[in-house]
Amino acid sequence: MKWNELENATLIKSTYDVVIHGVPKLDIDTQKTNQEKTKTKLKTNNDVTVARVAALMKKAKNPNAPTHSIVVFTECPKEANKLIYEGLHLKGRYHAAERYAPQCQIKQCFNCQGYGYKANVCTKNLK
Repeated sequence: MKWNELENATLIKSTYDVVIHGVPKLDIDTQKTNQEKTKTKLKTNNDVTVARVAALMKKAKNPNAPTHSIVVFTECPKEANKLIYEGLHLKGRYHAAERYAPQCQIKQCFNCQGYGYKANVCTKNLK
């Protein structure tokens, strides 16, 4: 097989993801702002090359909240570590960063406290 001549194949690069909580929507709004503008803003303030930026939650529980959490995707582990150790600087503010691990998000029922499902599908009767 000629590996360098594969048709319709794209190379998937590993990303190193960092989540930042409490970012003002006025500074970065992933719904309204262009990705390129956001990436340029983060590179200018933090000297980090950003692959993309996304909201932590696709559908916000409170869309009128002044802040939200974002996930910054980088292609370099050193840059991701730099964000974690030094934080994200944006418009003179410091925002703490942590490693994003989506596999650690566990669903828990608020009805019976069971794991793996939410209260809207809970079938247990509580006394």
